Amino acid sequence: MLKNWLHFYTSFKGRASRYDFNVRTTLVLLVGTMIASAVDGFILGEDNRLCSDIWSYIALALTLAVTARRLHDLNLSGWWQLPVQLFTLGAMIGLDRTDTKMETVGDLLPLVERMDEIGNTAILGVLFAVLLCVIFFILLSARHGTKGPNKYGPDPLPPAIIDQT
Repeated sequence: MLKNWLHFYTSFKGRASRYDFNVRTTLVLLVGTMIASAVDGFILGEDNRLCSDIWSYIALALTLAVTARRLHDLNLSGWWQLPVQLFTLGAMIGLDRTDTKMETVGDLLPLVERMDEIGNTAILGVLFAVLLCVIFFILLSARHGTKGPNKYGPDPLPPAIIDQT
């Protein structure tokens, strides 16, 4: 079972169904974020976000393979994620430079209030990157994959499920 999970996050070949993409990605990101936040809060101290920052970059790396395989299910190249992932990385670096804790989407509001202090362009760039990522991942999560085999491999769904969709 562990081998299956490791393969899911490290293999760029094949296809990932909507279910695999949504459930496994959400589960790992939520559990990882909770563990990193707990380590930061209880072990390293409230003001230290070292573990959360490291986890953010690890999570970004983990999503590369999964997102590529989800794009393959839509019969698209995994390279289509590159602009979105670069925006995500830019937003993460931009938020680190503003010394803003991002624990919820509501934490973006203080950034808007500090626009004069931080710089309008930087804040608008971060907000645009976050919006682009949200739209991209909603589209990936919602669209049906290509029915039957495509150039990236066989359909990840069993034939009985394919007939019902």
